[in-house]
Amino acid sequence: MCDAVAVRRDVGYQALVINTLLDALFKGPPVADEKLEEDVGDTASQVLAGALLGSAVAILCSLGFMLLR
Repeated sequence: MCDAVAVRRDVGYQALVINTLLDALFKGPPVADEKLEEDVGDTASQVLAGALLGSAVAILCSLGFMLLR
């Protein structure tokens, strides 16, 4: 969950900075065909929803296996 929020957010910020630098340095034709993707990370609500969904699936699976015994 830490990776989904913090590390990927920082990668997106670095991509924004790199794209801004490339635009400022090279005013002529583009250096690359595509810009770096800036929206990389997940939001806090997406991480929370994933944690809740994962916990619910784990509980349901363990209850299902207990009933099958």
